[in-house]
Amino acid sequence: MRDMNIDERLSCLFIYYNARMYRKPGAINDDGATKKATALALRKFGVCSESLWKYDVLNVNKKPPPEIYRIASRVTVKPLKVPRNINAIKTCLANQVPVIIGIRMGSIDGNEVRANNGYLRRLDPNDPCLDEKGYRCHSVVLVGYDEKAKHFIARNSWGRNWGLDGYFYVPYEDIMAKNLVNYPDGIWSITEIMLRTSHMPNVGRLYVPGYNLDGQRPRQRYTQILPTLHRRLIASVTHGYWSRSSFFHK
Repeated sequence: MRDMNIDERLSCLFIYYNARMYRKPGAINDDGATKKATALALRKFGVCSESLWKYDVLNVNKKPPPEIYRIASRVTVKPLKVPRNINAIKTCLANQVPVIIGIRMGSIDGNEVRANNGYLRRLDPNDPCLDEKGYRCHSVVLVGYDEKAKHFIARNSWGRNWGLDGYFYVPYEDIMAKNLVNYPDGIWSITEIMLRTSHMPNVGRLYVPGYNLDGQRPRQRYTQILPTLHRRLIASVTHGYWSRSSFFHK
């Protein structure tokens, strides 16, 4: 929780359970969670440290005890809906705000990704049978970009032995291909973890000049520019990128 000057490993199991419960109250199954539900559940329930609710596959569908919810509720988050727009994503990343997106994984073998210099196997965005072929969407975190190479740097969740130390590259054009991303779920981010007050934080919507491919028009009460972005927007998207050396450690 670096926004609060606390370097804390958060409970992914707590987050995952609440995201599923937020989306579909009732019987909880290990069937995945949407990015929207994850962001809004974090806002509603907060989050606890990994030490309080440790990852155990046997507890994946088990509701955390009330005491854990009480502790987690001390904090909340500011969610941000990010349009599927290259400039919008780069603006977030240049301001050290990672974003989460669902993409079709052309390769799940980390060795194959490593042998392919960090890239997934390319998929045909016009292929209508990608689901039937097993190329389903998987959530990853975009943490940086390289403007010269025209790709984003993505972090997977399958450990450091996968791909390039747990990371891989996603070409800009793949993000713009509607059939290669989880289009309905959109792109989300968390801009701040904060102490909870009596008022629930608003859900922000980032809007930048350009064609926003999520197909949604900004509504006034949801429109939000990150606090420092309006001053650095053009410089960020033109010049700023994080190099590979910032992420890959031997």
